[in-house]
This record gives sequence, structure tokens and C-alpha cells, in this order.
Amino acid sequence: GPLIVQALRPLREETGASVEPGPLLCETTHAYADRTVRLRFYAATLAPESTPLAVDAAHRWVTIEELGTLPIPAANAPLLHVLRAGT
Repeated sequence: GPLIVQALRPLREETGASVEPGPLLCETTHAYADRTVRLRFYAATLAPESTPLAVDAAHRWVTIEELGTLPIPAANAPLLHVLRAGT
């Protein structure tokens, strides 16, 4: 749907990666001081024709375990719990 397409476009533009969207992993809302956001996280598979940009010091692939050691926005914390439960 439109929600997934809106999220995939910047991924492709910023990283060169094309992905096949999969099932919804979790949905959450998070209140900031000035607004509340609703986030939906989907599983995705790297498309065979994808040619991701080379990673650098600021961008890299990480394991779920390593992801848990990195600073992430509070709004994304529910996704980390779902990912850990699946390992």
C-alpha cells in the first residue's frame, strides 16, 4: 500500500537498496513533546536486483545483538523487542 511505498522510496534513494516488503512486525505510537507518531515496522528482503551503496563508517549492516548496543530513538524500542524475541 501507499504507506510501504512511502517508506521504501527514501531507502532506495539514500542507500541504493531495493527491498521486497514482507509482513508487519509491529506497530507502535510514540508521543514527543510536540506531536505523536504512529510507526509501522515491516520485515523486508533485499531484492535480487538491488545494488546497495557501499557502507562507510556512518552506515553499516549490524546483527540484532549489535543493534541492541547502539543508540536508537525511543520510538523504535518496540521493534528491538520484537527482533530480539524472534532470535
